[in-house]
Amino acid sequence: MQPSARSSSRRRDAALTVRLGGRAAELVVFGEGSTCAADDLDGATQIASRMVREFGLSPALGPVGYGSGAPRYLGGESTEETLHRPYSEQTQRIVDKETARLVRQAEERAVALPHDHREALDTLAGLLTARETVDGSVVLDVLQQQQHQQQQQPDGHHVEAGKPTPSP
Repeated sequence: MQPSARSSSRRRDAALTVRLGGRAAELVVFGEGSTCAADDLDGATQIASRMVREFGLSPALGPVGYGSGAPRYLGGESTEETLHRPYSEQTQRIVDKETARLVRQAEERAVALPHDHREALDTLAGLLTARETVDGSVVLDVLQQQQHQQQQQPDGHHVEAGKPTPSP
């Protein structure tokens, strides 16, 4: 999911969060990330870097755009491209810091989802192990079942619109 220049901030935040989904699942299930999430991190970092450099979405830099050249972020060696970028080393440090901030915030959101829906995650993992693939309708069904179970209180009552009602 790559956000467009006209996308809303909510959509851009969602794109970052989605990009980190695999890493988030690793962190929740295994307690640590692995090298398998390198593509997740690279994609999220590129999106965040564009948000800061091109779309003016960093409070630290303000509403400025620095073109669509290949992103330079979080260190790395100097290249011909970095020697001719249209901003200073100090600005690059701010871009790096803001990019890292956006990726960290997205990771927090991404980790919260499988953590909050761990039962559904485990159910889907079991289904994937048994079937190898599941379509979106199966995922939706599992999530809806979990939501229904969470709405039911331990005393046998349902919660609807904040008011307990007797179970059918």
